[in-house]
Amino acid sequence: MAQPTLACLQLDGTITQESWDDVQASVRRIKAFFAALRLRFIGRDPLIDRIEYAMLRRGHVLTYGDAGTGKTAITKQIKRGTEGMRLFSIGLTAEITEDKLFGEPDWAHWREHHEMRRQIEGSILDAHLVHLGEYLNAGVQLLEALNDFLEDRDYRHGKQVLEHCPLMTALADTNVDPIKAMEEDEKLIPVIDRFMFLFPVTTLTKTEDLSRMLRLNLGRERAKPLPPLTLEDLVRVSGVSHGSDLFDDPVIEQAYVELYQHFSEATGERVTNRTFCKIAELAEVEAMMQGRQRVMLDDLRVTGLGLVRRDGEQEAFDEAIAKIVEGKWKQQEHRARVRAEEEFLDNVARQIPSEEEIEAQATVRFISILKQLKDSDELLDKATMTSQRNRDRHARLRADIEMRKLALFGRADAATDPKKVEDDISALLQDEDTDEESS
Repeated sequence: MAQPTLACLQLDGTITQESWDDVQASVRRIKAFFAALRLRFIGRDPLIDRIEYAMLRRGHVLTYGDAGTGKTAITKQIKRGTEGMRLFSIGLTAEITEDKLFGEPDWAHWREHHEMRRQIEGSILDAHLVHLGEYLNAGVQLLEALNDFLEDRDYRHGKQVLEHCPLMTALADTNVDPIKAMEEDEKLIPVIDRFMFLFPVTTLTKTEDLSRMLRLNLGRERAKPLPPLTLEDLVRVSGVSHGSDLFDDPVIEQAYVELYQHFSEATGERVTNRTFCKIAELAEVEAMMQGRQRVMLDDLRVTGLGLVRRDGEQEAFDEAIAKIVEGKWKQQEHRARVRAEEEFLDNVARQIPSEEEIEAQATVRFISILKQLKDSDELLDKATMTSQRNRDRHARLRADIEMRKLALFGRADAATDPKKVEDDISALLQDEDTDEESS
């Protein structure tokens, strides 16, 4: 049987087809890689979760808070551990110019063609993974240029036009609260809104975390190689999440809207319409990570990675999940089960010989009719019903079967020796067992 294929958006903008088996093989390697990465950075699971999902949706992460908390080290580990990954890293200041990010002028090209071009090799335009330290310390002009590049992955400088640069994910950090910064200066909203994830990272203080971190750093665990991962794996999974429509259920769409509204009312947090839509896309990644080609309600739990942006908000998100998603999930699951039970009972009812059939054929089809009744009774005996209505119908069908067994024996009693009937039934069942063993 041919493998199902899914559309995959490549970094150069082309669309290819990927087999589902290949996608799932990449998913397994990605899971193993990031699981090992979490073990190397104690207390940083929430941050690594966001980095993982950012890379699988080609989104960006902006962290804020204390220095020396492992943000840069995590980025470098990802680069070193991923075959084919190119990293660009820089700390930003007000004095940093575009040349430092987008490449120095190519003066040789200028002398020959009188056209200004940048040397992009080794620049941000040539990288798959980007680290931007102290992001909000950059000058306004540079932030605006970065803003356009992070969104579109395109760069224009005079006649030099670069489309579909290979950037997958930018990991930036700042020492100020970006949410407060947007409240104080609206011009920063589009600059910060390019990041799917905003997340505070603080110094570890719990005794257990400090002890584990110390043991890890004094040991040799970090020197061990990470599980194998390639850029191709990341492109394949992120490209399929972009290129395929896995989010196509209106019930789940409405649940996400209500989840966001409930969370916003509880926290006072608002995101832009653009970010609201971007965060919903995480559910598609989660579906693939769980081996499914369709989003389910439970996948909306991962949207908390994008919605929770401050300490103390996780509890509000958990409450929103419990109120909106879990309630809808249980209702939908209940409705689906009730419908399945109704279909099962319909099928059994069709298999049960009618009273008219028994009256007309009891003497000529006694064995086959009795077997139909016994088979139907065995099916019902193994089934449990969820709704009271289906339980009542289940009981009525079992009672009907017993009544029709009595009618069958009563109708055939005058013409059929009961002992011979039992012998014939035993022989029939033995023949069936022999046929099954042969097959």
